[in-house]
Amino acid sequence: MAARILARCAHNTVKFKPQIFYAGCKCSLSPSNTICEPSVLGGAVFEQSRLRHNRWNHFKFRKQRKMKNAKFPEEDGEIDDDGFPRTEEQIEKMKERGIPPPKDFNEIPPFDLSSTVMVMDPYVPPEGDGKVSILSKKGAKDRMEKLTKKGTQIQHIRKIKKYEPNWSAPEFAEEAAEVYREAHELLMNFQDNEERLHDLITTKAWSDMTHGLKFKTLRWEFVESVEPPVVVHVRVANMINDDNLYGQVTVRLHTKQILALYDRFGRLMYGSEKQVKDVLEYIVFETHLIDPHRRWRIHAKITPEWVKQTPPVVLRTNIEPEEKEEEDDEENKEESALVEGKS
Repeated sequence: MAARILARCAHNTVKFKPQIFYAGCKCSLSPSNTICEPSVLGGAVFEQSRLRHNRWNHFKFRKQRKMKNAKFPEEDGEIDDDGFPRTEEQIEKMKERGIPPPKDFNEIPPFDLSSTVMVMDPYVPPEGDGKVSILSKKGAKDRMEKLTKKGTQIQHIRKIKKYEPNWSAPEFAEEAAEVYREAHELLMNFQDNEERLHDLITTKAWSDMTHGLKFKTLRWEFVESVEPPVVVHVRVANMINDDNLYGQVTVRLHTKQILALYDRFGRLMYGSEKQVKDVLEYIVFETHLIDPHRRWRIHAKITPEWVKQTPPVVLRTNIEPEEKEEEDDEENKEESALVEGKS
């Protein structure tokens, strides 16, 4: 009798979970049955919780789903079978009805043919350049490596001279130093000098040099050159086809500069306007050789792996002591001195 009471069904009480299964139950689960006969295992109850439909498309109806395509209403065949307009008349009719033409996602995004987005065969500066003596063992090893790579460099120089017969490395190095100096002077106010800067730097260099400068103040000054500029690397490569040639020349610049960077609140983030530093840089200049109106522009900067990275900028706000506190301390000292004198 006790087993029958424990196994009594709860179809009338459960409203949101109607499917109830009993372990070892021999009766059906129709609402008419009110009592179940449990088996020897007992009357343990297991409730089945329903899940929402997860939008899984059965493979059985894939043909019907393929046929279900939303097409524009066809009038005199102004739209093709695939639903995309192709002629100007089709697009005009769609504009009359206020329907924007669909986008074709297979289109190639626009890109700039006047410059590339990378450095082709980048120059690897020797470790300790600018510090190691030429007469040392390491300096002699670096000079031997330059001689072994001189043959490939001469071949690329000949390719440049096909388009620029009067090109020479020493003259180009001096012109590159002037372009470098003018570009950094205009960078202090790059928003007003945008047109001129695009004549001096490529699109890749524009994004690298102006990143984060919109709400900051840059102060830069050229002091002098420690060593004359030297061309250390020349490369010519093609892109898209064999006739579309780009030339890249790496120039070594060893100069003295003053650099200071302030945030939008006027706090000094990096450098100093009073401190002069020696700067050794390897600047890559690029041009589109087949362009009749070509010009050499700053493209990138090569940073050697052995150079120590600058620490991250930490902004600190220092609160200076007020002058009133100093005046109060002086008054207290004078009072104490008068008291001691009277005593």
